[in-house]
Amino acid sequence: MADNYRFHAFKTHQVRRRRAVVVCIWCHEKKIKCDLQETSGKGLSKCTNCATTGIDCSVRPSRRCKRRQTRAPDGSIPDSSQYRPPTGAEADGSSINPLPVATSSGDNGGHFPLFPLSDICDPSPHSMSDREPIPQPQQSVQPTQGDPAIGDSVSGPRPGDAADSYLGEPGYGVIYGSEIRNDADGQRRQSNVLPESVDLPPPELQQGFKETFFECCYAWCPVLDRDTIQSDLEKSPLVVNALSLAASHICPPVIKHAEPATYYDKVKQLFYGDKEPNLLMCLKSIALVYWWSPRPPSRVHRDSSWWWTTVAIRHAQHGGFHREPKQGQLVRSMINPGLRRRLWWTFFARERLTAICQCRPCVIDTEDCNIPFPTLDDFPEKTLQAEVFIRWVKLCDTIGNIAKHLQRTSNNMISHFPVELAKELMSWSQSQPEHLSLPVASDRTVTFNRDIHQLHLPYLAVVIVLHLSQTPQPLPRAYPAAILAASCIARILKDCLMRGRVRYLMGISCWYCGMAMLALLHARQIKHLARYADEDIQIVLLALNELKLMWPTANIFLQGFERLNKNPSSDVGREADLFDLEDISTLHGIDWANYFPFASPQTSGLANILLGNRQMELPIDQTGLELTAFDLTNLFDHFDNFCSSFQPMV
Repeated sequence: MADNYRFHAFKTHQVRRRRAVVVCIWCHEKKIKCDLQETSGKGLSKCTNCATTGIDCSVRPSRRCKRRQTRAPDGSIPDSSQYRPPTGAEADGSSINPLPVATSSGDNGGHFPLFPLSDICDPSPHSMSDREPIPQPQQSVQPTQGDPAIGDSVSGPRPGDAADSYLGEPGYGVIYGSEIRNDADGQRRQSNVLPESVDLPPPELQQGFKETFFECCYAWCPVLDRDTIQSDLEKSPLVVNALSLAASHICPPVIKHAEPATYYDKVKQLFYGDKEPNLLMCLKSIALVYWWSPRPPSRVHRDSSWWWTTVAIRHAQHGGFHREPKQGQLVRSMINPGLRRRLWWTFFARERLTAICQCRPCVIDTEDCNIPFPTLDDFPEKTLQAEVFIRWVKLCDTIGNIAKHLQRTSNNMISHFPVELAKELMSWSQSQPEHLSLPVASDRTVTFNRDIHQLHLPYLAVVIVLHLSQTPQPLPRAYPAAILAASCIARILKDCLMRGRVRYLMGISCWYCGMAMLALLHARQIKHLARYADEDIQIVLLALNELKLMWPTANIFLQGFERLNKNPSSDVGREADLFDLEDISTLHGIDWANYFPFASPQTSGLANILLGNRQMELPIDQTGLELTAFDLTNLFDHFDNFCSSFQPMV
């Protein structure tokens, strides 16, 4: 018996290095440290490695544990399937009893388990994971020579990876499809870079950020869903920082938290550092950056919404999001088709709006796309926000066509007024279901919904664009449709301001205010309209002063108002002509009042006059009828130095 005891060579006070009680199959095959024992104790279902790479995490049955299991009184061995991952103190080892001291008698007597010699002399790499805390790994996970996935596509893509390049028919890339896919799988395995240590906001702050997103952003950016958002946050530090950026900018927490600029810097570091290999997570994160703009777009820089939207579009096109995927592509990407459409149309709508407000060329050619417009079936829940998004995308499609028309034709709108596009705008407004219609027919709004109010802002701004004309004076001439649209914008802003701050308004709302200001300044020169125009101007100014707390661009429009207000048009002596209520669209057989099925004389003071006095019509001055709302160069002449020195106000 003594010889048998000396064979194990145990020392009295030596504590054997504990092996990991639990490891997952994937980490075991890759021979990397697995912290499933620790993460399961925190209520998580995956180890850090599997959560980072986005794969399933399955507990690996231990052969050694089976050999060490104590037999039950009936001689049977307990089933390993009854294993429960350790929790709480069990996970960190505080509840594990120290090994008993060996007795001198040589008889174990149940006091000291005899472990196989191989456990002592040939410890597994997993035993290292229990000796010290696991730091955030920084090295790449390289496949071993014995990995059966090397050289073939057995492993396939990770769930929701979406990073495979799109293979189109004309380039005959599909002929080399198997080689391309094998290479993609190889790159995917090599890109399994475990994230470096990144400071993230605490869970309670993240919960608040999630609530802000679904309340204020989801209708315009439905890229995160309630049933998957927590999984996205656990997988991607990039998504965490992007969500924190948007939500903290819209609704800053009162308790101590990082500034939005801090989150933005982390987003750029993670994105440009290529720390997130998952294309889907990258697209979701870029979509959230839309709620941040550190400086106006008066200079070319890589922080503008135009830059980020274009980057997202190119990434999405590279992944084939602009094409309806075939069945095989769906199997590889493992992305819900509805989510693909929502992502694509989010970037499409933003790009169309930027095209018209900043005079940019449209990046997306719809002739290259065959992806259908979003429907309610593309959403996990059929909500009002989903309906708003669908209507918004269709509106932005028409707005994009108007932007292209204005850039490619002469400014002489007598012969180039976009009649069919104007009719599309009218059709969009008139076809709104009752529950999505703008509720401003009475003098006060009883059923206020911030998403429905915001939905009509771009519509009204584009109506103004189509119904302004150039004059020899700095201030363009506004026709009745433009004046009434501006008054409706003021009514929307008033409804929002009556209910508190307007931080949930997107940055492009500054441009909506700027367009309304041009029409209202013209209306204020008309004696019969001056009083009510001035009331609406004060509302727009109040909104701009609120928006400047978030969006530096608002200061440009405020400064522009001061300049135009100090130098009013010299056309005041032509008051009779200024009060001509015949609109530019009348020449083309369009009744401008059809733009406003939701308005009535009770909507505003200007609406009362314009809708109640439509019989007052005089000929249009055809000598200077040119569109200038699209080219607001004069408005920005004095602000080059101002924009370069402006610091964002948070």
